[in-house]
Amino acid sequence: MSDPARKLKASVVIITAGRRQCLPPCVESLRNQTYRPMEIVVVVGPSKDGSQGYASTLTDAKVCSVDKLNVAYARNEGVRQSGGDIIVFIDDDAVAHPRWLEELMQVFEREGPSCGGVGGQVINENGPGQPLQAFNNTINLLGEPDQVRLSPAETTDTARAEFTYFMGANMAFRREAILACGGFDETFFYLYEDVDMTVSVAKAGYRVFHHTRALVHHFPAVSHNRRGTLDLNYFAIVRHQTYFSMKYSTRPVVPCLWSLTLPKRHWIREFAQHVARGRMSLKAAIRYTSMIGRGLMSGLKNGMRFRREGRPTILTSELERPAFKTVAGPKVVAVRPETRHGLRIALICGEFGGPVFGGVGTYTRHLAEALTSHGHDVSLLRSGDQECRIAAEGYKVVNIPPVPDPAAYRAQFLSCLHKLSSRFEFDIVEAPLWAGEGSAIGVSGRLPVVTRLQTPFELVRRISGIEAGPAVLAMVGAEQLQLAYSAGVIGISRAVVDTVRDTYPVQLEAHGRQLTIIPLGMPGAGQLVRKPIEAPCHGGTRFLFIGRLEARKGVLELAKAFARVAEQDPKASLWVVGADNSTHDGFFTRTGSDYVHAMNALWGSGIAERVHFFGKITDEEKNFLTSECDVLVAPSVYESFGLMYLEAMRYGKPVIGTNAGGIPEVVADGLTGLLVPPESADELAMAMNQLGNNPELRRRLGKKGLSRFEESFSLYSLARQTENFYRAVLEDWHGRSFNAPRVSLPAEPIPSRSATSRRVA
Repeated sequence: MSDPARKLKASVVIITAGRRQCLPPCVESLRNQTYRPMEIVVVVGPSKDGSQGYASTLTDAKVCSVDKLNVAYARNEGVRQSGGDIIVFIDDDAVAHPRWLEELMQVFEREGPSCGGVGGQVINENGPGQPLQAFNNTINLLGEPDQVRLSPAETTDTARAEFTYFMGANMAFRREAILACGGFDETFFYLYEDVDMTVSVAKAGYRVFHHTRALVHHFPAVSHNRRGTLDLNYFAIVRHQTYFSMKYSTRPVVPCLWSLTLPKRHWIREFAQHVARGRMSLKAAIRYTSMIGRGLMSGLKNGMRFRREGRPTILTSELERPAFKTVAGPKVVAVRPETRHGLRIALICGEFGGPVFGGVGTYTRHLAEALTSHGHDVSLLRSGDQECRIAAEGYKVVNIPPVPDPAAYRAQFLSCLHKLSSRFEFDIVEAPLWAGEGSAIGVSGRLPVVTRLQTPFELVRRISGIEAGPAVLAMVGAEQLQLAYSAGVIGISRAVVDTVRDTYPVQLEAHGRQLTIIPLGMPGAGQLVRKPIEAPCHGGTRFLFIGRLEARKGVLELAKAFARVAEQDPKASLWVVGADNSTHDGFFTRTGSDYVHAMNALWGSGIAERVHFFGKITDEEKNFLTSECDVLVAPSVYESFGLMYLEAMRYGKPVIGTNAGGIPEVVADGLTGLLVPPESADELAMAMNQLGNNPELRRRLGKKGLSRFEESFSLYSLARQTENFYRAVLEDWHGRSFNAPRVSLPAEPIPSRSATSRRVA
């Protein structure tokens, strides 16, 4: 075993050429690794796209150049520049999970000096459904890979006809093992050099291991060798497959070559079919066929030379080890050592809307960022038909095909979770209360479900006057069902916990269910991107509203209040951001109008021209408007928390809200903003005039709001408290049987327990 007093040093090598756009996310994912000591080595091949210029700006990395488009040659140069005990390779078009390097290094530490190499799991993020690209992979003597196996090969005995191998996008070797093999065989200028090194290390007497928890997300990018799905470098593929087979197979030349030729006939037939279907030109098919023939001959020639002469030694054990250049620790404070093991977390958020913001979607994105930065493996399951992807922050976004039936929609999340679990088992699932999206997972009893509370839909129904039809009852029932089968409940404010208790007949702390309160958090303004958007201004106070246009958000009260404000301040402007929700909240059915027309009807033409409706906009555009406004005004009838207030406070903007729900827990009345009673257009207008006429008051409240945001609503605090609660839930879940009772769902609407159906204090 290795000396426990000395941690192994890791050198991570990136090989790149002509793919400048891929480098930043790859490099950033390495900076965020939880393992240290680590250094980054970037080897830049011939490029005309600024790759060398970008690499030269990486002050925390070693950067060198090579003059050949030869991957094995570049990998050898990376070894020469590396000062680590373990040399790790990742492709430039890949992004590593934050715990990737730590998982690899744990195997080397555990297995000791006999461990020569470790390979991890690779997910093709550009493939439909995020298919596995490398998982316990093996290769036979014909160079035909089996890229995905349910379990690792039973043996790494190199006398067998099948070898364990690693994919170059995710592999690590002990430095001594690479040198014992003479370095990478530079005959493999593209493909198979990774396979060859793995087999060579095993033949040199070292053990090699697959470790599926060492995860890399691959975004296959175009290059001079891969210009499209069919436009590949067939010459290199066939040449190196043939050379590999000739190198390791003991069969005579003719039978070996014949076995290699047979599969290539299928390729040629496929080319003919593509030509017939118009997917490929005849000229391209002839060129590809020629490349296959030339590749066979070149591979045969190199293979016969190897059988006669062997291969030259490129690197020897006398290679001098350069100084080690340590990369600073990750940006976010690491988890405490006693709880360092990362969790596998599934976050459910059907409305996670990509570029378009939304309340639950916004805080779920922040939560995913925060948990990932703390070293956890986070998958975010959403409803949508967009491409599956890996976010820049490192968490996975997995799409659930949208279905119209509500019950089938909720079952889709459970089905997707089962499919994902074929790769690895999750530890815990979190879902919002909204729409009961985690109800099917909770009822299944397979994993502990944590519910984060928002405004219950039953309360939204009462405030908006929505009729209790079958679909509404199903949604209300799903929320109750999810609560009953939750192992833990998180309130984002004290008020929302009380509201849910008053609204639904589910005991939140019964049957071993844990309950806690964790305020939401978000990144500071300095980390945000702003995209300018045209925002009309008439020279007076610029008021901004953010939220859906619906009764619960107090939009009609806002319209009445602004009419009075506009009379006193003829230069005041109102920016309204958010989608019109008049159809879903029943307003259109009751009135025959949407909110935009209803609000305009309350104004004369002179006032209406000072109001701009933006509708749905991107987060970047919303950031710009928030930074440019003078006052955020959001007179909601009820909010379980109120993210829009935080979004304004982080820009140092004063806010106007109501003293309903969880808003007073976010906005300190008279200190960071002004609070008025809900549904009171008169008092709302007074507050708007008070701030509109007093720039010094706006400045003072904004400054205090920024301080409160920084002290109480950080992403780090959100992640730390959430992780601690997850661990407490898991301890109970595994320590005793969690058995929630079945819930009898209501056939009729639940009677209101409030004094009025429109006022929630």
